[in-house]
Amino acid sequence: MSVKWEDRGGVITDFTNDTAIKTNSQWARYCYDVAHQEYGAAPTAYVSVRWTFAKSGQPIRLVGGLFK
Repeated sequence: MSVKWEDRGGVITDFTNDTAIKTNSQWARYCYDVAHQEYGAAPTAYVSVRWTFAKSGQPIRLVGGLFK
């Protein structure tokens, strides 16, 4: 998985620096909080992360309707 900011002209910022996230542990490169969670009787697990975009070099401003 890669996280990028794009517009019609292409990629503006690649927040993962062309290094795709392929495993749960790789989230720790980019995210402040990474937590491994287990639930239920079966061995079911997931990873939760919190990405602070402001710590990625610049803040993000979301604008709806850009690609209409």
